[in-house]
Amino acid sequence: MIQIQKQFSTAVGDRIVIRLLDAGDFDNIRQIFEGMGPESRYQRFLQAVDHIGENRIVIELEQIISMIPSQSNGLIAFIDDKPVGAVRYVRIGELRGELAISVVDAAQGKGVGSLLLPLLTELAVEDGISTLEATVGNSNEGMIHLLNKLPYQQSRYAEGSATLFVLDLLKERFSFAA
Repeated sequence: MIQIQKQFSTAVGDRIVIRLLDAGDFDNIRQIFEGMGPESRYQRFLQAVDHIGENRIVIELEQIISMIPSQSNGLIAFIDDKPVGAVRYVRIGELRGELAISVVDAAQGKGVGSLLLPLLTELAVEDGISTLEATVGNSNEGMIHLLNKLPYQQSRYAEGSATLFVLDLLKERFSFAA
């Protein structure tokens, strides 16, 4: 089982603490959403989400944190006790999950996503997920780079301005024969 909490240090000395996402993270997830600028939000949701009402924000956040644990799992990252990123998967089939990641603008480029995404794949495998999917905007170079760093075989399916990435968590992409 993945540890409840892990600590890392970035190249610039920031201490990143990562733990499981839980039902008490409503305000933390809200802070992450609010720390994302228009471009980051667009890249995450593949649509403009800057002028949505307070009620919809509350409903969406409650859905994220109240998902049935057997249907969803995730991680949240903190720098200096401030929430800076979250990643999770939601089951879309018995062995399949859809992943999503959000990182506040101020923490982008600090390695938060590079830490969160591999830990989520580890968690997903422990939860019986063998395939993770992510729909990524073709202009989202940061997310494409993160997915390409993962060691799993992947398939890509172009869908207009976005690409569906399908990661096979049971097959490593980089294997070296003895």
